Amino acid sequence: MLVLVILNSCVSQESKIKALIIDGVNKHNWKETTRAIKATLLQTDKFKVDVNTSPGKKASKDEWAKWNPDFSKYEVVVSKFNDGGKTLWNENTKTVFESFVKNGVGFVPVHAAGNSCADWVEYNKMITIGGWGSRKAGTSGFILRKRKSQWQKCCKNVGKSGGHGPQREFLVKHDNPHLHILKVLLPSGFTLKMNSTTHCVALLKMLKLSPVLSRLKVLKKPSL
Repeated sequence: MLVLVILNSCVSQESKIKALIIDGVNKHNWKETTRAIKATLLQTDKFKVDVNTSPGKKASKDEWAKWNPDFSKYEVVVSKFNDGGKTLWNENTKTVFESFVKNGVGFVPVHAAGNSCADWVEYNKMITIGGWGSRKAGTSGFILRKRKSQWQKCCKNVGKSGGHGPQREFLVKHDNPHLHILKVLLPSGFTLKMNSTTHCVALLKMLKLSPVLSRLKVLKKPSL
C-alpha cells in the first residue's frame, strides 16, 4: 500500500505543468506579486513552480550577460518583469526566449510586464499590445475589431501609447451572485461607487480575507 502511494505521488508530480516565474525588475512590488502568483498556481495543484529573479535594474552589463534562464525546462513562463521600456535582457537570452515562444510554449505577461521591452520587436509581437515604455502609435501593436464577421486591424497609427487615462468615478454592478469572487467582493444587489485612483478599491471587502491582499492600501473609501 505504501509503495503504491509513493508511486502515485511521483506520477502526480511528473504530470504537473512546469512553470517559471520571472521577476527582479518592476516599478511595482514584484516580490509580493511573485508570492501571490506562485501561491495561486500552487493552490490549483496543477503546477510545479520555480522563480528566476533577474539582476537589478542598475546591474552592470556583465551581470546581465550572465543572466540566462533555462527556458527549456518549462512549459510556461509567467513574467512580472518590467524594465520601463528599454530592454535589459542580453541578446542571447532574448534569442532563446523568442525560440521558446515560437515553438508554442506558453508565455503570460502579468500586468506591468506589458510595459516592458518597448524596443524589442519580437516581445511586442508576443504581448500584442503594450503600454507605456515610450511606445508610439504604429509601432507597438494595434486593435482588432470584428466588422461584417471579419477581424480587421484598426487604429494602427492613431492615438498615444496605452495608459490609465483620466481619473473618474464610475459604477460597477454585477448580475451573477453565484460566482465566488463576486460573492466575496460585492454582495448581491450592491452597486459600488469607485474612484479609479485606487485601482483596487473594489477589493475593500476582501482585505481581511487574504494575507496578500491585506497589504493593499485603499486610498479612498467607496460610497455604497
